[in-house]
Amino acid sequence: PGRDYGFRIDNNWDGIRLRMCQQNGSDQNGDKLRSTVRLEWDVLGSPVPDSEGAYGAADEVAVNVGVASSYDAGLDEDRSAYAADLALTWKPFALQLEVVDYGDGYDDPFVPGGGGLGLEGGTMPWTATASWLFLDSWEAAVRYEDFDEESTTQPNRTQWLLGVNKYIAGHDLKRQLNYLTIEDENGPGNDFVALGATLAF
Repeated sequence: PGRDYGFRIDNNWDGIRLRMCQQNGSDQNGDKLRSTVRLEWDVLGSPVPDSEGAYGAADEVAVNVGVASSYDAGLDEDRSAYAADLALTWKPFALQLEVVDYGDGYDDPFVPGGGGLGLEGGTMPWTATASWLFLDSWEAAVRYEDFDEESTTQPNRTQWLLGVNKYIAGHDLKRQLNYLTIEDENGPGNDFVALGATLAF
């Protein structure tokens, strides 16, 4: 696991952004490449913030849609992935929807101490997030995620997250309180409470 060598090209038109990237493929020292492309379009209003939520968003309605694809030629299996997302802000509200379609060969299991993203090929996980900014520096959010992991070894998981953020200096300095509940179709559920802080400079 880690970073791969590669290069990226960005091009911006009026309200449309194209990003293309080539990196070393999964064959490591071989000659195969991983190719990624993303296209975004500001359908309505100004660009939405890079970070999720309504903090820093414009007062008027803004809508952004994006599509992306990734293909890794380093393995014989189908290591492709296709994604689509929609982001809407109308301060003080925000909504974001995301879906990814992983090819059958896109298995990347999580190995304790060894990394891995915990992905399962042939699945289409999706997520929806909504938030409300209040008192200028507080934000309440709810997120639902469906991992679409139907298999005998990895039953499907879904999870709800409820959170509150307190912005002290924007996203560079903030406090967070999250409650996460995980539902497992063939196993016990889990509940977590997490208190965190973010400092960026």
